[in-house]
Amino acid sequence: MKTLVCRCEDVTLHELEAAMERGYKDIESVKRYTGFGTGWCQGKWCLALCARLIEERGGDVQK
Repeated sequence: MKTLVCRCEDVTLHELEAAMERGYKDIESVKRYTGFGTGWCQGKWCLALCARLIEERGGDVQK
């Protein structure tokens, strides 16, 4: 079972974590790597969730 963090672009929690493991630690670089927040809603549904997940995993959401 996959856990979606962005429904519009079908980005999973695993993909978000993989991006961070590859060194993408700020919200903009994770967004560019995974594509979350670039779908029809432009992040209205997923941005807060993804930001929280990035911050919980030691990333920087202030950039």
